[in-house]
Amino acid sequence: MSSSLAPSDPDTTATITYPLPISHIANHYYIYNIHHITHLRRYHNIPGVLIGSLPQAPQQNFFLGLPIQLLHEEARLLVETDICYIVDDAKEHRQGLKSLREEERARYMEGLREQGREVSRAVVRRQEGNMREALRGMSEEKRAMILRKREEARLRAAMAVAQVNKENEMEEEDDDDDTLFPSYSRGAPSSPQSQSQHARPSTPTPFTTTTTITPTAHHHITPTTTSPLLLPAPSTPTIPTPPQTLPTISPPAYALYKHLHMHSYFLSPGLRFGCQYMAYPGDLLRFHSHFLCRGYGWEEEIELLDLVGGGRLGTGVKKGFLIGGEEEREGGGDGGERGEGEMRTFCIEWGGM
Repeated sequence: MSSSLAPSDPDTTATITYPLPISHIANHYYIYNIHHITHLRRYHNIPGVLIGSLPQAPQQNFFLGLPIQLLHEEARLLVETDICYIVDDAKEHRQGLKSLREEERARYMEGLREQGREVSRAVVRRQEGNMREALRGMSEEKRAMILRKREEARLRAAMAVAQVNKENEMEEEDDDDDTLFPSYSRGAPSSPQSQSQHARPSTPTPFTTTTTITPTAHHHITPTTTSPLLLPAPSTPTIPTPPQTLPTISPPAYALYKHLHMHSYFLSPGLRFGCQYMAYPGDLLRFHSHFLCRGYGWEEEIELLDLVGGGRLGTGVKKGFLIGGEEEREGGGDGGERGEGEMRTFCIEWGGM
């Protein structure tokens, strides 16, 4: 299946071409392209979960951004309906780097290094301003002692950087890494033991606000992008995704998920309320969830306490507790297999609350 659809919004110029890529990383499924995310949410009722955070505030969870992480059920449904396909992210990364021209790689890496140097300059300028404020009310003797220690530390860092640069030049001749970014061991400062072996200056250098950033003394920048980083982009598969590479799911839960999705419900993870899914009658930004959903096998026994607890919880939060299962019917095969039947759902509410 290969088709294209241009969104109807006049301010959107991106053209969506099916199937769309889903990145498979460590048994999780992600989508990075903002146009793909918007299209899937608008036309296919796939909200996903935003998981991107800022490096400066990695523990906050109120203002998350790209990428979105898909439920296994969401990823499997998109693949089965030929809307998306699975991309082995690590494999495509290695193959993309092998085909990337050396000048493109060097230009990209130099851009990242320049951003890192600019960040380092801003950090140093802020530190210098704080230092001037701190030294303003000190005595001459104490100020000279602080400046001497600061200059010693600066010289030790410069020597360490020079040593690392020398080692890197020796390693570049036989460098055959297939990764875009250098390892953390490369460019890292030497150990405190090696730094202490350098000679200390006898007299301090006068305090100055001029700052020089050496090529390796910069912050490491983590690039964030919604467009393919590597050229060419992952190729669209010409054959269907093999069953063994499809996302693993629980058959009873997946049957309920497909049933509700077919009836235009938006579904999100239900861990917050102790269920499998939360069902919304429309987009999550416009509606509250109506049901707490849980799928069961047709012959599976259901604990009475689960029904009571689910019904009480759902009624307490003004939602219905919805359970469902796929009816098993005798198949037409010679072996008497049981085929897929009608999906039956029931809504439980706790009276008197």
